Amino acid sequence: MQVSLSLEGFTKLLFQDWFTKPLYYEITKSYYNDLLVTGCRPTEPFLTDRWAITKKGVILIPLKGNNPRLIKENLISKSLYDSIAEKKVPYCGVSINQMRLQFNRQFPTPKLHVRNKPIDLYAFRYYKAKALLQAGSTHNEIQSHFGWTNSSLVQVYTSANIYYIKA
Repeated sequence: MQVSLSLEGFTKLLFQDWFTKPLYYEITKSYYNDLLVTGCRPTEPFLTDRWAITKKGVILIPLKGNNPRLIKENLISKSLYDSIAEKKVPYCGVSINQMRLQFNRQFPTPKLHVRNKPIDLYAFRYYKAKALLQAGSTHNEIQSHFGWTNSSLVQVYTSANIYYIKA
């Protein structure tokens, strides 16, 4: 049976269920938070050559040819910021594969889905888009936040039915 999640249900799952559990890699909390506040794709924080520190903030050149994104430096973790500044591997060398494995071990159920596909770490990206919309951001502001060149992506992310399968 599919159980759809409202933004409030999604928030409860992320913050009360996920962030309160002990983690094998404690640095994972910084990674999750970076995904949450930036809305980055799961691999982007690991690609420090796509980031630059400027006087205005931190700039990310996103994957898939999207527009550069300006992110306030106080929003990202110290681990990510230092890694960008020093052009080194972030999160104490814990890899994206280890982060994904941690995520799937930490939260074996419920697996979140959108359109019959599991979204694992992309959950943070969907959450960010929905949270921005609920906070009153316009579609243009959301498109700008994510650096999307295709305006239809705003609708895809903000109107997605996020659900899990209940046994």
